[in-house]
Amino acid sequence: MKVIIITLFLCLVLNTSLFPQALDNIDAKIDSLSKLKQYYIDLIEKLTIQIRDLENKKTEILDKESPGVETITLNKAPMYENPEEKSKIIYTISKNTKISVLNYESHYYRVKYKDYIGWVLKNDIAQNEELFEIKQKKLVNKYDIEIAKDILDEKIWLDMTKEMVIDSWGYPLKVSRVVNVWGVIENWQYEDTNLSFKDGKLQRWQDF
Repeated sequence: MKVIIITLFLCLVLNTSLFPQALDNIDAKIDSLSKLKQYYIDLIEKLTIQIRDLENKKTEILDKESPGVETITLNKAPMYENPEEKSKIIYTISKNTKISVLNYESHYYRVKYKDYIGWVLKNDIAQNEELFEIKQKKLVNKYDIEIAKDILDEKIWLDMTKEMVIDSWGYPLKVSRVVNVWGVIENWQYEDTNLSFKDGKLQRWQDF
């Protein structure tokens, strides 16, 4: 009887001592997998940037040969090298200046003026039917007709991808990110609305 009691006592002690160790092992694995997840997220972003840079170079070559669609600037219009980085201004075009529009991307038109080619905010350019067709064709080729229509109407909805939101509302003013065991949470701040994404899909939004 004493042997049985001692054996049970030892088993209890051993299991108790192993319990924190098992938790530590699980925590270590969670931490390791979270770091690995973050590594691949960062890698995907770097690859996305490299692909975009190559696409931009290809576009520049094609743009030099394209006559474009003629319109004028409505305001004093900064021409950006990249719409995501507004600090890089190539040239500032005066108001009521004739320009050639080459392409459309996320609330920006790619324009040609003299020897300059860059991106100008759509609100700085006089709109016409030809420009709307450029914008519409770009979105229909990228998505289906119904999604393109909603984006043209600047709508947002649950489970939109980040790219869809950018096409509909443009680039956010500020982005913050948190990575945890449940996924990657991003908050995008616009002028009067905050959008929340989980693993790249829109989950909710809140008006200020």
